[in-house]
Amino acid sequence: MYASPDVLADLTATRDLYFSYLLWSSGAVAIGVALEGPEVIHEARKVLCHVKAETPAWITLVALIGWTLVVLGVLGEGISEALVSRADGNIQAFNDQRFKHEIDARLILEKELLWRGSRDILVNAGRDLFKKQLREFSGQLAYAVVCGSQFLSRGDQEITATAGTLNSVLLEAGWNVDLGDPLVHPPIIDGGCPIIGEAVTVIIRQDASKRTRDAATKLLVVIDEVLWQGAPLVEYPSKYFTVTPLGSTGQWQPTRVLRPDAIEIAVRMHPMRPPGPTIDANGLLKGQPGR
Repeated sequence: MYASPDVLADLTATRDLYFSYLLWSSGAVAIGVALEGPEVIHEARKVLCHVKAETPAWITLVALIGWTLVVLGVLGEGISEALVSRADGNIQAFNDQRFKHEIDARLILEKELLWRGSRDILVNAGRDLFKKQLREFSGQLAYAVVCGSQFLSRGDQEITATAGTLNSVLLEAGWNVDLGDPLVHPPIIDGGCPIIGEAVTVIIRQDASKRTRDAATKLLVVIDEVLWQGAPLVEYPSKYFTVTPLGSTGQWQPTRVLRPDAIEIAVRMHPMRPPGPTIDANGLLKGQPGR
């Protein structure tokens, strides 16, 4: 929960109240010591001047009051110091929380601004993470494809750049990107594109091996973290199918075959807004990460 300035005002007021208790306790000690003065002077006069005189009742009474104030004051100082210390700790904890919130909000804002640009920039920035997390699946066959030629026809080259950069980081991680020239010219597919919003989608066959499935899961986690999305793993049968209209009816026709040991990354059009947490007009965090 965001640290409201009203909370800080309440914590500060409480701390000031406890500090006033401490001042009052110290004042009580000072007054108590002063009230014990007549008794001290009377006893000193008897010792220094060798005067034998009874101590007046009023001196004894005043000294008793002074002693009581000293005891209560010292006790009050101890309690007040503990309360002030606890209040200082609460204020420090509040400031730490506020500082963390401001840092988190700034990081999210910076990431959101970067996210609104081309996704290949984010993939490039996450190269080390791709290599670290995916190195254990070296040799895995995988490739990114551009999902939908209609996007390219309108001049959206961001999709091609993102797919090519994904293929590049997979190669650096030791994966097998067996597609001719996938870095410059990623394959373009129209049929069989998964309809999962507008995210980058990881696809495997339902009969994929355990290693391929584990590699796809790890790849999806990294892509979701780097691209700030939350797409599920898509499992397709051995062939993709699309509907080709024939008059008033439709006929299912296989469009292409996905190899059982392959992982396909379908890159769709850039979403209009990031799916992760955002910052509202008051600077408050809202929403949760996609995954």
